Amino acid sequence: MIHKFRLNLNFFLILPFLICSSCSKGTIEEQTAYHDDGRKKPSVCLVSVFDSSLSKYPWSLSEEFTSNIQRNLMRSKELFLVQDYALINYLLSQERNFKPFIHDLQVLNNLPLHSEFVVFLELIRHETLEHPTNVHIKDGLDMAMRVRIIDLRGKQPKIILQELLEKKASLRGSLSFIDYDAYHWASTSFSLLPIGIAHREFTSLLAERIEEYIMVAKHH
Repeated sequence: MIHKFRLNLNFFLILPFLICSSCSKGTIEEQTAYHDDGRKKPSVCLVSVFDSSLSKYPWSLSEEFTSNIQRNLMRSKELFLVQDYALINYLLSQERNFKPFIHDLQVLNNLPLHSEFVVFLELIRHETLEHPTNVHIKDGLDMAMRVRIIDLRGKQPKIILQELLEKKASLRGSLSFIDYDAYHWASTSFSLLPIGIAHREFTSLLAERIEEYIMVAKHH
């Protein structure tokens, strides 16, 4: 568990470089804080997905899911993603007592943050499901992500969304026969595989949910 934890903390430091290299439709520097008509976009800090699922793959699910969600949010152009290094540095300093969600929201009031909203995500389940008649075939994928969105615009931080999003996807028995060392995330073929499609659909749903709640909060 400590090994996963360190991977996720180190990932905070490479997020800006990952975003720049993975977004084919623009980089974080190319974003604009305003719409063409002059309306200001909500500024959002999306903290790297914390992976507590214990899944074992040749790549980081934290990196994959975070990258996918960020890419979807940037494509919509409704939110302005920012890197709040004060928050990232605080999380890095909490290594011994780190938890994926900040429970003392007052901490956020004491940090010089530039974002109006902060999004925390924890992948708590990523399990393959056995075929009903053949235990040697993995036929499905069961995923669950905890989501918490915090509104920082008022005098006190306020939780505007806290829920568990779940999704089950069919893998059509493919998982048992694919060499993921060869066909890993970021390979040219991964997006065509059932697991790649399942991840893409799930992260798209998560991005839509995040954007929906922030936009509703922004107009109230």
